[in-house]
Amino acid sequence: MKRILITGGAGRIGTALRTGLANSQRILRLTDIANLGDVGPNEEVIETDLGDLNQVLSLCKGVDAIIHLAGLVSAKLSWEETLNNNIITNYNVFEAARANNVPRVIFASSIHAHGFCPRAQMISDQTPYRPDSLYGLAKVFGEATGHLYADKYGLEVICLRIASFRPEPQSERELATWLSPRDAVQLIERSLVAPDIHFLALYGTSNNDCGLYDTSNWEQIGYRPEDDSSVFTDTVVRGTEPKLEQIFHGAHFITPGFTGNADQII
Repeated sequence: MKRILITGGAGRIGTALRTGLANSQRILRLTDIANLGDVGPNEEVIETDLGDLNQVLSLCKGVDAIIHLAGLVSAKLSWEETLNNNIITNYNVFEAARANNVPRVIFASSIHAHGFCPRAQMISDQTPYRPDSLYGLAKVFGEATGHLYADKYGLEVICLRIASFRPEPQSERELATWLSPRDAVQLIERSLVAPDIHFLALYGTSNNDCGLYDTSNWEQIGYRPEDDSSVFTDTVVRGTEPKLEQIFHGAHFITPGFTGNADQII
């Protein structure tokens, strides 16, 4: 991999990747609507409206892989915000990859694609989608678009269902869902270089003893996380989640606008 495009390069994961993926054999091409700061060695910064396909086509020229992180994150997105920032942009990135013969796209998906699955249920890449919000719905769209482009056009696609990316877990739930910055860099590095990929959906967590996600397919890319949330067991605050949010994988994304019947969903 010589030139890697990172959308959402100013975000928390994008910022970690700017350091973690940097080496003298790579050029990191960065784009974001936020300020990316000073341009480092072997970096390119290109201002792009990801909602404009022509601009994205230009952005993806000469790229060897795409890490698509960009998008709005909230449980309260409007339909217009979701469509413009999390759906059209996803399509544009995959279409630009196809048109420019970019071999691989790594798509930052989310556990919120399965947010309405009961937390008592272990979920895997074979579990039917149950999004908990318009944000989660957009992640389902992104994964489905990736699967289409893998099957129809031969694009290599890895969807990373990111859980709780933080320097350290901040709640009892995050002892199960935590993804450390160091492990996030390794997860994406392995996603870049792993051979023989068609389409793959992986859960993005550290080596936590949680039982929430089937992580057996980590081996397909050689991901072996180094961090473990157990070192924070005695420091996180417990028992703060409302009862409804304790039931489902989506946690705090469940509550906004909820008028359903939790017993019927389970």
